[in-house]
Amino acid sequence: MKIVLYTQDRENYGAHNWDGQGECPAHWKYKGGDTYIVEGVGIGEAQSPDFWALVEDSVSQKSDDFESYVISSNLVDDCEENAQWCDDWEAPIILTVEQDGRILASKDSNTEMIEMMPVDIIGHRAIWEQKGGMSVEGTYHQEYLKSDDFGTSTVVNWKGEEIENPVLFDIGLEMEVN
Repeated sequence: MKIVLYTQDRENYGAHNWDGQGECPAHWKYKGGDTYIVEGVGIGEAQSPDFWALVEDSVSQKSDDFESYVISSNLVDDCEENAQWCDDWEAPIILTVEQDGRILASKDSNTEMIEMMPVDIIGHRAIWEQKGGMSVEGTYHQEYLKSDDFGTSTVVNWKGEEIENPVLFDIGLEMEVN
């Protein structure tokens, strides 16, 4: 099974000029959100309030100047494989809960989703450990998929330099590129 979560982000414009004294001024503006898909959910996890809290806490955060919170969540069967969980312009963030309770996140993007990307870059993949609505410091890793005129693909870093031992675009990790 899968859990599909939708979040709402808000930014407090009142906090930008706040001097830290007294109560922070509130001038909240809505800023979109993300779609998260938790894969590999078992029946026990699906029925566990602690599991749901772990997942929701991993995508939520709150401070004086920003907050992100879950506005909707659904438990869906794996047979809904081809369902579209978000708009075409959005790439969902895929979450996997590890045995030790860490939550790993990954996101694939094609170049239509990334403005100002060189023409020969046809895809992007990022992975990180997710906690408190953010990536855990030091865990964010990204690679780009580059194609030449002959249809040969290579994995490069953000500078366009070839990566000899790619982590994310290795054999068995296929990315759907439009």
